Amino acid sequence: MRKILRTSCLAIVVLFGFVALTCDEDCPVCPKEPEPVPEKEYHFLYSFVGSYYTSAVLTYSTKTGEMVDSTYYGRHPFWDARFTSDGRYACYTSSDANWATTWITEYATGDTVSVLQGVAGYFLSISYDNRYLLMVNYFSAPTAAFLFQIPTLAIVHEFQTNAWGGIDMHPFRNEGVAAILDEDSLLFLNFSSDTVSSRKERIRLLSSVEMRGQGVKYSRDGSKLVLWGVWPGGIVIQVRNAETFEILHESYPDVRLGPYMHPDGERVFFVKPWTDIGGYPSSVWELNLRTLLLRRIINGLDYGGTHPYVYGFNPSDMDFTPDGKYAFFISGGEGLEHGPILKFDLDTYQFVDAFFPSAGFSRVIRMYPLEIKK
Repeated sequence: MRKILRTSCLAIVVLFGFVALTCDEDCPVCPKEPEPVPEKEYHFLYSFVGSYYTSAVLTYSTKTGEMVDSTYYGRHPFWDARFTSDGRYACYTSSDANWATTWITEYATGDTVSVLQGVAGYFLSISYDNRYLLMVNYFSAPTAAFLFQIPTLAIVHEFQTNAWGGIDMHPFRNEGVAAILDEDSLLFLNFSSDTVSSRKERIRLLSSVEMRGQGVKYSRDGSKLVLWGVWPGGIVIQVRNAETFEILHESYPDVRLGPYMHPDGERVFFVKPWTDIGGYPSSVWELNLRTLLLRRIINGLDYGGTHPYVYGFNPSDMDFTPDGKYAFFISGGEGLEHGPILKFDLDTYQFVDAFFPSAGFSRVIRMYPLEIKK
């Protein structure tokens, strides 16, 4: 009797399991599919010029692709823009042959807080405590790097050299780093005390051949330096220990922009637009800072189109949503080519959307650091 009972119970369990696997929406015991996580909305700034006197700061929604704000001004588009980490201030720089300016606005209101005429540059970086702005200035003789106070733009220090590349601030110390285009060195800046100091560190390949830095970034935890540069044989990417300067990784992909540090602190990206009037296709490379493995994730040969989108993927800059879910690329390539703003899913590594602004030249995309909640 007990054996029959056990057999019956087993049959019921098996039958129940079968029903559970084959049940439909009317079955009260069926597990429900998890609700999809709603996409967060962020805003990004887009440097745009339609003609010489219609430059603009355009603001777009990452979720809808709609332009939500625009501020037009004359002359060139802004060369760079950066937000303080609390989202309060936006810092811009712009110039042309006879005019240069750097300015700070209250992002929520759009009100200008401070303006500095006669000084502008290609690269901006803000300190972790939001107190300092570092800027490379190409529009003076000799060129210089300036350290400003935020939000007054009072000049704290000026560093002179002949040619500057990319710059970055340390993630939790008042220190900065800059690539020097005409030297095989990186310049390190320390402004943690009243006395501002600097030092240079020579950069060479593993083979001891000299290189010239072009772009440089600290890792999110400050333990590594990621840089790319040029050497007599072409382009090189290096990862170095930020304290000892030891080379941890070296590779030779053809890149022209970056490094772009992902919010997860593990992935870093490099970009190459179409170059030499379309002779060499675009690409995007991803370097994993944990494994130190490099791979090409986008090949421009896979994308094409008709005029004016002849090069379907011709990136001139990129940025990430703060949650790390999406990368956004803007088009522009090496000239005044017009192209869409492309949305790239970093979970699936697929393009998922394209936004089409008015025809014109795009230079910079900069993501606002806070989620937009309505």
